[in-house]
Amino acid sequence: MRLRWVMLLLIGWLAAPARAHVVIDAAFSEQMLREVQALSASAVTGPPEQRAAALVDLGQTLTRAIDLLNQDLAAHDGQLGVLSQALTRQLRIRGMQPVYSPALERYLAPTAPYEQALALAADGARAADARFRLLAARFYDSFATDPLQPLDPDWPELSRQIVETEAFLAAYPDHPGRIEAEFILALEHARAARLAPEASRARHARAAEELLHGFEDRDPYGSRTVTLRQAIEALPADAASRS
Repeated sequence: MRLRWVMLLLIGWLAAPARAHVVIDAAFSEQMLREVQALSASAVTGPPEQRAAALVDLGQTLTRAIDLLNQDLAAHDGQLGVLSQALTRQLRIRGMQPVYSPALERYLAPTAPYEQALALAADGARAADARFRLLAARFYDSFATDPLQPLDPDWPELSRQIVETEAFLAAYPDHPGRIEAEFILALEHARAARLAPEASRARHARAAEELLHGFEDRDPYGSRTVTLRQAIEALPADAASRS
């Protein structure tokens, strides 16, 4: 299986198989909009940490909506159904218009609520959730299907993302998103083995391989393990040690 097709199984806001398609019906839309309205109100009143928590919850609610919109796009050959269109209109009226990427052919994961939450309470009780959602959104929305082919192959930005992912793992070793963050970090290092200054490419390849070994120990045939193995095998010979 090619790397790009393995990645399709792992991107949370890409379409699920047709048999897993979740219909956006009127009841779902009404519930979603009620949650958005209530959380939006909570995010503007009260102590900073309370507002930050509401913003994280708002971001997660919007993420669920985006996931389902993207499923709907895939289920209808790139077109939203009538109720999905109505939901996007209502979100736009509330200032939360989903952003569609023509390059990715899907809606982007929301980031503003998480950024606002961290601005209010950078060390608050929900800071870890906000940081995880941000690093995941920025990574998965940086490529279409192949994680080694980012839309913007900018080395300084990739270097900053590696630092942020490593900082997240160091600060929150027990966070439920730790395994996913390690997976993202491994793929960021694999990217760096191609994009970093030549003198440091082998170091990034070794870092990706070390993370791969951890996945192989935990789940040798899991989708993340297979994806990482294929990503490393795809690296240039002068970068990967093939250990």
